[in-house]
This record gives sequence, C-alpha cells and structure tokens, in this order.
Amino acid sequence: MVKAAAETQLPTCCRYEGKGFFVPISLCSFFSSSSLSSTKNKDTQLNVYVSKKRFEIDLFASSFESSSTLLAEHLRHVRRQEPEWIPDEAEIDDDREIEDPLEEMHDWALRPFLPIFHEFAPLDPSQKYTLNDYLFAEEFHYTVQVVEEKLVPIYLSNTKRMQPSSVDYSSFSVYHPREVQVPISVDSAALPAIPRKLFIYRRPRPSFFKLVY
Repeated sequence: MVKAAAETQLPTCCRYEGKGFFVPISLCSFFSSSSLSSTKNKDTQLNVYVSKKRFEIDLFASSFESSSTLLAEHLRHVRRQEPEWIPDEAEIDDDREIEDPLEEMHDWALRPFLPIFHEFAPLDPSQKYTLNDYLFAEEFHYTVQVVEEKLVPIYLSNTKRMQPSSVDYSSFSVYHPREVQVPISVDSAALPAIPRKLFIYRRPRPSFFKLVY
C-alpha cells in the first residue's frame, strides 16, 4: 500500500523540469545518489530510468585503474560533484557559463549503455502508468570495467524494487499504487526519476508526491 499525504492542488504554472529529470539521450530520466562520504572516497552511483526499467550503475574508482586516462576522467567528474568545487577559469566559456557537471558526468558514463537502453521500447503515451510501475520497476544492477581503453558495462543482477519503511503513516490516507496515476507527456521515453505530480483514482485534482523512508 502507498500512504499519501493530504492532497494539495498543484498550480497550473508549476511543472517539474528541474535537475534530476534530464533526458540527455532521449531515452532516460535519471537521478544520482553518491557514495562520496569523504574526499577520499571516489566511488559513486547513477540511478537511471529507461522506459519502465530502473538501472543502478556503480562507478568504482578501482575499476578505472588500468587506464590512467579514464581514471583521470572519472576523478575529474567526481571532483566536480563535490559541494566545495569551484570551476577553473578554463572551464568557463565566453558567455561566463559552464556545463552542468552532473549532466556532463551522465553523458560520459552512460554512453557505453546506449545499446542496452535501445533494447527497451519507449513508453506508450496512450497507456496509463501508475505508482505501481514506478515503485516496483524491474531493476538492473550494473558496473563498468575498462577494456582496451573503453568503458564496458558489466551486468551484476536484476531485482524487483522494494523499500520497506518503519515510519508511522497512520495519519495518511491509504491507496494502492495501481490507483495512483503517474502522468507522462506525449514525448516521454521513460518514467520520471522522481514523480512530482500524481492523480489519485476518482480525484480530479492533482497531488504532490513525496517519498518518505
């Protein structure tokens, strides 16, 4: 069951297009959760939605050690994710703008996965998708290795995604995930990384969605 907070009408001017829902290759929506607990930890993890599938991709610094070039590139991207990172003057263009570090990292790290992503059909705009599709999406776990100076995806496992919680939800209304629709646009190729607006069965007004662990 899904516990929903009190519904709030979403103003028509509010559409979620912020960071964390970016489609660099017309196939994915993604968000990044990093295991960077200190400046000495250079491992990170990418979480990607492709159609109705979720990919969890671990990037371990040790996997890049056989290539000094790729290791340096990985460390550069990781360094640019750190809160205290300040861009060098050389990284700023003539318009005093810099490329989004998170988008740049995803473009680089996900490129070897394009053939895999292309195996999945895009979302069907005529179909109604629900929280059941989002919360319990089939999940594929990958990492990467360096082979002849190229990044190669390494498959680890796949599971059904479930995240139990000990939070007391007794004050919230209860809905089955199949009763809660996740709206998509006609050009959506994947479920949103984190849904922001939902429609509950037989309730005309949209509701905000917030994950609680």
